[in-house]
Amino acid sequence: PMNGKAGTTTVTVTISGQNISYDDRNAFIKVTSGESCKLLTVTQKKKNAIILAKEKFEIDGSGGEIQIELQTNVDYSVIIPHECSSWISGVTSKTKGLSSKKEVFQIKEGDTEGSRNGIIVFSGNELKDTVHVYQTQKNSLVLTQSEYECSCDASIIDVELKSNIEYSITIPSEATWIR
Repeated sequence: PMNGKAGTTTVTVTISGQNISYDDRNAFIKVTSGESCKLLTVTQKKKNAIILAKEKFEIDGSGGEIQIELQTNVDYSVIIPHECSSWISGVTSKTKGLSSKKEVFQIKEGDTEGSRNGIIVFSGNELKDTVHVYQTQKNSLVLTQSEYECSCDASIIDVELKSNIEYSITIPSEATWIR
């Protein structure tokens, strides 16, 4: 339907004809309601294609797997740049005929020094499409020593604490002898 009432509706957009040009073609469909406006971008890839279902993944500091869904009708290879290969790893596979594939990649546990970002490139037959991987830092709270024994006299202990996150210190209320 070209218009409708409040609620959930499925609008079918039909792409007629094959794109035989050497460039992708784009169209912007405008959906309006009063002063609200949304744009829907429709891109038809050129004849040979590598089509990624999602081009951005955000991973927390603990790492894990990502599955990249793609459609392609060309042989392709997966390229993980050298600067990303220490924390992103996967299996390279190839396909022929337009088919849906899932490539699985392992993201290693993050670094406590900060966030990092990398790319995975799908390349074949003069085509390239890139997935961006963003990983947050691994939160870290480290005590260089976790136990202290003191003499019976009053004393001061210097506790070394390393952290890349906000923290708070709580002293049990019954430990009135510590401050």
